[in-house]
Amino acid sequence: MNPLLYLKLGALVIGAVVVAGITHRVDNARYEKLVASYAQAQATALQAALDEQKRLDGIATAAAQREAASQAAMTAHVKRQLAEAKRHVVVQNLSRTCVPYGLVRVLDAAASGRLAERLSLPARKSDADCSTVGWADLAGSIIGNYGTSLANAEQLNALIRFYRDVRK
Repeated sequence: MNPLLYLKLGALVIGAVVVAGITHRVDNARYEKLVASYAQAQATALQAALDEQKRLDGIATAAAQREAASQAAMTAHVKRQLAEAKRHVVVQNLSRTCVPYGLVRVLDAAASGRLAERLSLPARKSDADCSTVGWADLAGSIIGNYGTSLANAEQLNALIRFYRDVRK
């Protein structure tokens, strides 16, 4: 064999190894750049998620604080109304009249979402007969039901506000 051929073959092999090494370094540099880019994207996404969670936590905390204050104010208001009922519904002024069973049944049924005809009367009593409920107790019950209704309405309004705040 020709020594020149061996020399050419050797040079070719050495050239291939050098080119492969350079290519590997270039590929490795691209890979490291890609890894760094991915790590940066992950860090950015994590920070964005943390910022969004912080925003939502702030909205939830503010909503809970508003709801607690609103419920406390309504509870205090209902207590004042109950005290007024006892003060203003004076039994002496109503001694000739009574609270009929029919009225008690209608109001009890309405408060529970039923029809009055579904509630039974006491034995040997009609809707026109006097009930054992006094006017002050009746007023207190109605005020309590109104207070519960207002509290429920406020809770729904707070949920709507919360939902709108989160969607912003």
